[in-house]
Amino acid sequence: MKSIVRNLLILIGLFSILKAQTITLNEFLNQLQQAHPIFEKERLTVEIEREQQNSYLGTEDWYITASPYYTRQNPLPPGSFTPKSVDQINLGAVAQRAFWKTGGRLSFSWSSNLTDKKGLEEFKLPLSEWLPNAEDIVLDTGPTKFYQNELAVTYTHPLLRNRSGFLDRLQYDIKQFDIDFSEVQAMENQEDFLAMAAGKLLDWVLLTEQKTIIQDRLKLSEGELVRTQSKREANLVDEVDVIRASDAVRIARQNQVLIESRWKALQAELAVLSMNSDIFNVSPEFDLNKFEELCTLDSASTHLNGNSRLIKNFRIRLNQLKYAQEGHEEILKPDLSLITQLNTKQLDE
Repeated sequence: MKSIVRNLLILIGLFSILKAQTITLNEFLNQLQQAHPIFEKERLTVEIEREQQNSYLGTEDWYITASPYYTRQNPLPPGSFTPKSVDQINLGAVAQRAFWKTGGRLSFSWSSNLTDKKGLEEFKLPLSEWLPNAEDIVLDTGPTKFYQNELAVTYTHPLLRNRSGFLDRLQYDIKQFDIDFSEVQAMENQEDFLAMAAGKLLDWVLLTEQKTIIQDRLKLSEGELVRTQSKREANLVDEVDVIRASDAVRIARQNQVLIESRWKALQAELAVLSMNSDIFNVSPEFDLNKFEELCTLDSASTHLNGNSRLIKNFRIRLNQLKYAQEGHEEILKPDLSLITQLNTKQLDE
C-alpha cells in the first residue's frame, strides 16, 4: 500500500514538472501585458492628453493683476495757479473670474492715487495798497496733497456670443475628443502588439510540431537504413539503395538541425519580447487539432459596425470637426452683453 501511494506521488510530481515546462498562449500574453513597456506607454499617452485638458481649467480661476506706476510733471511755464511739479503715485489691482456655466465675467477693481503738488502758492489781491481800509483777498488754490480711492464691482453677462459659456469651454470640450481618440487608439495599439506576439508564439508551436515530425522522420529513415543494409548483406538490394537510404538519413538530420536552430532563435526572441528568461526553460502548449466555429457574415458585420475601433476613431474625429464648426459659428455672432457695475470713489486731503 505504501509503495502504491509513493508511486502516485511520484507520478503527480512528474506531471507537475512536465506541466511547468510548458506555456500556453494565454499565459504568455498575460506575462507580456504585465512586463512589456508598450502598455505603460499607451496608458501614459492617455494620461498626457487628460492632463493637457485639465490645463484649460485654469481659465475659470481667479485672474489677478496689479499695476503700480509713478509719474512726475513739470508744467511750463509756471504761473500763479500752476504748480512747479506734480507727483502722482498710483496702485491698482483687478481680480477677474469667468464662469463657464453662464459665460459671465465678474471683476473687482481697486485703485489708490496720491497726488502731490509742489510750488503752488496762494493767490493774493493786494487791495490794501489801493484802498486804505480794505483787506487783501486771498484765493485758495486747493490742497497741495490729496488721496483718491476707487472701488468697482462689475459683472458682464453675454446675451449672444459666448452665451452659456460655450466659447469658454470650447477648447476643453474639444480636447475630450482627443482623449477619447487616444483611448481607442491605445487599445488598438495594444491589441496589435498582442496579435503580433501571439503570431510569434504560434510560429513557435509550428516549429515544435515540425521538430516532432522531423524526429519521427529521422527514426524512420534510420530504421530504413538498417533494414536496407541488412538486405544488402543478403544481396537482396543494390548498393545504390543503401546510398539512397543514407542520403535520407543525412537530409533528415540536416532538417533537424535547421528546425532546432530556428526553434531556439524564436524562443530567444520571445524571451526578449516578454522580458522573461524563463521562456528558455519551457516549450509552447497549444492544441492544433481544436477547431473554432466562426460566426456568420451578418453577425460579423453587425459586430464590426458596433465595435470596430477604426470606425470609432472616424466617428470621434467627425464629431470633433462638427463641434469645432459650432465654435466658429459662435465666434461670428455679435457681441451683445449686459453689464452691471457698482462704483464708489473717495477723495481725501
